[in-house]
Amino acid sequence: MPETDKRYPATPHRRREARQKGQVAKSIEINTAVVLFGGFIVLRFVSAYMFTNLKDIVVTSFTFIPQQDISMTLVLAHAPALTLKFLMMIAPVLLAIAVIAVLANILQIGFLTSNEAIKPQLNRLNPINGFKRIFSARALVELFKSLMKISVTAAITYAVIRSSLHRLVYMIAMEPQLGMSIIGQIVFSLIAKLCTALGGIAVLDYLYQRWEHERSLRMTHQELKEEIIRYEGRPEVKQRIKTLQRQYATRRMMQEVPKADVVVTNPTHLAVAIMYDPKHGTAPMVVAKGARNIAEKIIALAKEHGVPVVENKPLAQMLFKMVEIGKMIPVTMYQAVAEVLAYLYRLGKLKKRWN
Repeated sequence: MPETDKRYPATPHRRREARQKGQVAKSIEINTAVVLFGGFIVLRFVSAYMFTNLKDIVVTSFTFIPQQDISMTLVLAHAPALTLKFLMMIAPVLLAIAVIAVLANILQIGFLTSNEAIKPQLNRLNPINGFKRIFSARALVELFKSLMKISVTAAITYAVIRSSLHRLVYMIAMEPQLGMSIIGQIVFSLIAKLCTALGGIAVLDYLYQRWEHERSLRMTHQELKEEIIRYEGRPEVKQRIKTLQRQYATRRMMQEVPKADVVVTNPTHLAVAIMYDPKHGTAPMVVAKGARNIAEKIIALAKEHGVPVVENKPLAQMLFKMVEIGKMIPVTMYQAVAEVLAYLYRLGKLKKRWN
């Protein structure tokens, strides 16, 4: 199907299916930038702790070396303690990076698990499809993005080292601790600038991934039609169901007209049947209403069963617009409806209904 035919936005069902398959708008660059920035912040806080532990490891490593040659037994005897110290030194950074990486994914796509991506698919073994993926527009974008990251990283690294070259030269005459401090400052400056640059690239990549994801989900007219039929049924069937529902509702409504106390009309365009039963409600209730043909049927049915028909244009219009079938009239209409019922009561047409 030509790409230009996919001009319709994806339906909620298509988006839901794509998400279940793991097809979401996700940028790896966002994860990289967030992990790098988060690791940089954590490293700033635990750098003193790591330096102290590293110093302790180095001192301990050289302390147990005897005058004679180092033996495997000697190394194995001290290896567990040194390994544990090393793990304790890097554990805060590794744990923080793992948590940050998970949060970066959740912030992008929410909590999502899908095994569709790891299922074996035979079409991936097709060399033609492989070449298409290699030389696709997405592959070119990824290539351009990789070249841009390499260029930006190289340029920033060169600029930072060049600006700090004189400090590196003077480190020869410095105390080791002061030299390590200077190296730390240079590294932190480099990481901060890399985070800023890669963060900008990540934002652009995320916008592209969202655009590409939306474009991949777009549907043709035929796909949209099949989607509607699949989840909502054929239009002609839905129309037939609605017609039957209207007919059934109208038939049930007409069955209530003989039970009404009065039918208010306008005079033939609108008809509203009202019933008042003090034993079952505190206010009159609209039991049927309709316009044009239905109004004529309500009036004819009311006359057939001896239900009074009263012409009151303002009241009929308000009842028709404001009160649904089966609902009691609002307080604002009490007086108008009460006057009509009182008038009919004086004529003796409601005695048999209210007794």
